[in-house]
Amino acid sequence: MKIVAMEPRHVLAAARLAQQGYARERQAVPCLPETDYTENFSKWIGDILRTGAGAAALWDGELAGFLCAMPVEGFKGVQRGVY
Repeated sequence: MKIVAMEPRHVLAAARLAQQGYARERQAVPCLPETDYTENFSKWIGDILRTGAGAAALWDGELAGFLCAMPVEGFKGVQRGVY
């Protein structure tokens, strides 16, 4: 496994991973809508990367996981934080 800085080229694969996670959550919580949110996840992850940073975990060149965060002013108090 290789950890690299997340780049825009990773966004679609990250959105697909997020959708897979949502599908697993739906199995536990069947009242969640049966919807493909891949486009939404792609937009949200892309937005976060434009204002924040991220890390991508690659396994044999394929995205296996990711983490991204962005700074938020005044969230949970007056100090700037990253969420």
